[in-house]
Amino acid sequence: MTKILIPILSKEEENQEFLDEATQKVDVIFLLLVMDTDVSLSRLGYTTKEMWSASKKLEQVKSAIGKKRKTVNEFTVWGPTIEKIINSAIIHQVDRVVLKRSDEKEFKKLEDSLRKGLKKEKITVHVI
Repeated sequence: MTKILIPILSKEEENQEFLDEATQKVDVIFLLLVMDTDVSLSRLGYTTKEMWSASKKLEQVKSAIGKKRKTVNEFTVWGPTIEKIINSAIIHQVDRVVLKRSDEKEFKKLEDSLRKGLKKEKITVHVI
């Protein structure tokens, strides 16, 4: 059984091409919404001030995936984005974390931090 974690970060994860590729040959999908108080990553993900729009985005992504008849679990956590993604991936024992590519300068830092933090757990990071 293949499990993935998709953090809702780029505000474009409901893109159907991204979801098609991300969920191909996957049994269980975890959608993670991190409400981050760190403004340095605010261009990636959502700050606490954006709670309403973040929840709406999560529902849009869940709805788009639901059409594929996959098991989708959603959850929201509060705290530092990178730390919460790593912890959530470990707790839910996913095989990989799938990120929607972003041109934001903070994205490379996020990607590198996730790869480093998940390497010892043998959880891969895929960027689509």
